[in-house]
Amino acid sequence: MKINIVQKTSCYLLVKKRQELLYALCCKQPTMTKGKQWTVQQEAELKTLVESNANIEKIAVTFGKTPGAIIIKCQRLGLKLQAKGYVNTSVLIPRELPSIEEALKMLAGALKTAVKPGLDKVEVQRNG
Repeated sequence: MKINIVQKTSCYLLVKKRQELLYALCCKQPTMTKGKQWTVQQEAELKTLVESNANIEKIAVTFGKTPGAIIIKCQRLGLKLQAKGYVNTSVLIPRELPSIEEALKMLAGALKTAVKPGLDKVEVQRNG
């Protein structure tokens, strides 16, 4: 029985991928790299403080954490934090992305709308 190079390569890749998955499951450290874990009580208190629109610096001092840690925790918990001077640069990625054809149709529609005379900046942004 002859095995060609393609079959050997694909078998090697499958074995290599399996090894990587096993390593990821068994040997990798948890995703948290710094600091202490949050307790359920701390998360509940954070939620209360965020809902009362407390200052982010005061929240950070309350928990003994940095403002960045507070922002990240709020994002992970799905809390909307009103923080002056802090810009949320994360973009929510939809679960299902549009197909190439759908994206091109949206782009074409936005371009058609953008060239209409008399549109102000807000209308162009809303339609884009």
